[in-house]
Amino acid sequence: MLGKDPLDLKDLMDVLREAESFHGRHWGRQGEPPQVLIASFDVPGLPGGLHQKVPGADQFESYGAPLWLPELLERYTKAPCLALVCVGHGPPVASYRSRVVGAGAFGYGLWLAARTFGLEASAYGRSYNEVSWEGQRQAPLRHQFCIAIGHPRAQSI
Repeated sequence: MLGKDPLDLKDLMDVLREAESFHGRHWGRQGEPPQVLIASFDVPGLPGGLHQKVPGADQFESYGAPLWLPELLERYTKAPCLALVCVGHGPPVASYRSRVVGAGAFGYGLWLAARTFGLEASAYGRSYNEVSWEGQRQAPLRHQFCIAIGHPRAQSI
């Protein structure tokens, strides 16, 4: 379970870098990592809003704070940050199928990286159309699933 503590930007970047590295080691030249949109709610150093992680770089492109953004906390879970994994869609269909499988592997890498760095992560398989529409501002993206990332909830005895 996720706690209420803010997520440090350094921790988020470590998780994202590790997931990209995991993807590269296991998928190699078969494909670039999927696009990741970060819904930041409590990440000091990353303004609240929607941001696209620039693949291979420690920076984000801001998409602002769409009005529907708080709905994500109800659809998925309350977390300092939601990593929204998206894949490009379009022809050829076989390539799209491969990208979806690659996105699943990348999501597993995100979850595993978070756990490796002592964080908690939860995966949610439902997509959200508004995320896909927002992602298409730059490229034809389709939101596939979400990884909520935060600190573990304190254990009560």
